[in-house]
Amino acid sequence: MPASRRELPKPACSREKPKAAPISKAASIAAERAEAARADASRRLQELEAAVEDARQRIGRAEANPTLTRQQRLALSETRRAVVVANVSLQKARTAFAANDYAAASLATEGAADRLRAVAEGKSVTSAQPPASSRK
Repeated sequence: MPASRRELPKPACSREKPKAAPISKAASIAAERAEAARADASRRLQELEAAVEDARQRIGRAEANPTLTRQQRLALSETRRAVVVANVSLQKARTAFAANDYAAASLATEGAADRLRAVAEGKSVTSAQPPASSRK
């Protein structure tokens, strides 16, 4: 009889396994989503870091030119400001990323790289050149 008593808990355990399976499936789905959010935040961080580095290189090349026009100096100043703003976004994103808040990290970097590239390439509204006919 002791053998039959040992077998009784086995069916009870097998009944519990199906209940545990949906939880593990939900956990795996949550883990996949968290990993996707982490990968997206990491990609955005890297993209913003590359944009900041590119803008810094553009600034360095522009500063090496001693014969900048007034318009070029204004564009250079605007690019410097854009780099500062991008650095603030980058710091916020890194802090959120370190705290495993991937949604906040993505939100902090959202559009920052595109804005920085636009300013660095002179596509900003404030860095637009005045009409050529105004000066002669």
